[in-house]
Amino acid sequence: MNHVLGTALTTAEIVKLFDRLQFKTNVAGDELEVLVPARRWDISLPADLYEEIARIYGYDNIPETLPTTQDTLGGLNPSQTFIRSARRVMEGLGLNQAISYSLLTEQQATQFTLAATDQTPVKLDYPMSSEHTTARMNLISGLLLDVAYNVARKNTDVALYEQGRAFLPVAGQERPNEPEYLAAAITGNLTPATWQSKPVAVDFFSVKGMVEQLLSNLKLTDVKFVANQTRADMHPGRTADIYVADQLVGFIGQVHPLTAKEYKINETYVFQLDLSQLMTLVNDTNYYTPISKYPSVTRDMALLLIRQSRMRTSWP
Repeated sequence: MNHVLGTALTTAEIVKLFDRLQFKTNVAGDELEVLVPARRWDISLPADLYEEIARIYGYDNIPETLPTTQDTLGGLNPSQTFIRSARRVMEGLGLNQAISYSLLTEQQATQFTLAATDQTPVKLDYPMSSEHTTARMNLISGLLLDVAYNVARKNTDVALYEQGRAFLPVAGQERPNEPEYLAAAITGNLTPATWQSKPVAVDFFSVKGMVEQLLSNLKLTDVKFVANQTRADMHPGRTADIYVADQLVGFIGQVHPLTAKEYKINETYVFQLDLSQLMTLVNDTNYYTPISKYPSVTRDMALLLIRQSRMRTSWP
């Protein structure tokens, strides 16, 4: 009780406090057996007895002490900082963030994988519906569903990105790996038509420029784009793998026309990056901006303007 209340009461003092409450007590060393009257139905736990002791003893008599805690520095850890930096770049490029379901059909969940695998995807034993049975192994499938939702409602110019986790099964492990992915899906026009310019449709090179800008802002160098014709869900002539320091970190290209037909969408370009792998490739984490040689000077000036007028008088 003293440990909970922060007091230093003796056993005799505690017994006197219980006597004032008309609680019968039996002392056995440092332990007390308390018989609570039937009228006090609100007391059923030892903590309730501590509360009664504090009330009768007086809250003002309990010493005040500051909690002993360990100070922790606020802010984001390196992983959170890296992910938020990637989000800011995508939003600066004009893309809107989307949050799609982590559960898809088995076919959708196994499409657009970064690397080929023969492992069985993670499935739910008791799914809520047939459309949400398997944990996703990519983010593009969910974005294509979002694109299809917009296209079905006559919104043909869509630029979405999503940052989230994929669930990749590992042989011999019950739990899958959960790497952080970043993906985007763009269809229609990048810029609308105006009175003096025509609309600019999205193409492979415009999306490639977005990826290059993203990797540049994240301080990633030695980036290469290598053509790949083996991805089943991507256009064989408009698809490339993305390498950073000779490591495969993602891919970019146009969705295969047959796959786009399944999702009921128009010509759509996508890319997907493994952010967890990109974090390990960043070498320059400390940035230095030199101090300007010409510091700014702020002055508060007040001017008083007086207008004077002269009258010319002619005498006869």
